[in-house]
Amino acid sequence: RMSYFPHRMALIIYSPHPVHEQTTSEMSFTISQALHSILYNRTLLKTCVSSNSRIYSEDIFTIPDMQLTMTPTTAVAAETQLLWMVESGFTQSRTAIMAKMGDVLLSHEELVLMLMILIKEKKKYASPAAESDAWNQTREEGSVRTYSAFAPACTADKLFRPVVAMEHEWIDIESIEYFVWIKSGDQRIDINADPTAHGTLFPNINMDDVTNALNRGMDRVKATMSRTLDTIESDVDHQHLLTPSTLAFNWELDLSFMSVAVYQTAHFRYCDWYRRQFSGTKCRRVDN
Repeated sequence: RMSYFPHRMALIIYSPHPVHEQTTSEMSFTISQALHSILYNRTLLKTCVSSNSRIYSEDIFTIPDMQLTMTPTTAVAAETQLLWMVESGFTQSRTAIMAKMGDVLLSHEELVLMLMILIKEKKKYASPAAESDAWNQTREEGSVRTYSAFAPACTADKLFRPVVAMEHEWIDIESIEYFVWIKSGDQRIDINADPTAHGTLFPNINMDDVTNALNRGMDRVKATMSRTLDTIESDVDHQHLLTPSTLAFNWELDLSFMSVAVYQTAHFRYCDWYRRQFSGTKCRRVDN
């Protein structure tokens, strides 16, 4: 994925890791289900939760990890509105994520919720050094290990422990934190202010405030939908959209899936290291 900041002439390119992409997977499903359960004339208004759609303006070109958009299908109030934006940081720094979110806000004042998810490692990742045990063993093997052959046993007592294979530590997660900002009145979200809610998925699940904030954010989405539908079909009552949201997130399940993604990320790093280190040697290459 990439982000381009025209005013700063800055380009950020990164490859999402499994642990990075997993952060929004279950959330996207829950929110999509909630939107589809709302009763209204869908031929007039399209809502969409997406993970690979671009945002483009004079201030930024980027592909956020998740976004919720609303688009009327009529000529009346036809502008697409960006209502939610979610950014997850693993290899990206907090500073880079905040800069991206701030630039998006410059051209999308309509945003009612912004969520930042930070995945922090205990120490900066380093690939195996030349002539290390992992390097020598891999060279002798002559091919890329499959995930099953690479990953150590993923038992309940080892979830989120350091992933060590071939005597090398590939990943060790310290924390997974969530920060939510919700729009207040007609004022643009200020991400430099304290977040509306903060929670942790790991090392301890403490997500009640985040759940409540996401429900408030969904309430703001439905209020925007109601106002837009009132403009399109003024003779229809859309007050039922204002019923308080009851989004329920299974954070325990999300944590379980994240633990699997940690092991997958370790294998991702191993494969990436193998291709960079041994490409062009006499080792036989196998593409996973």
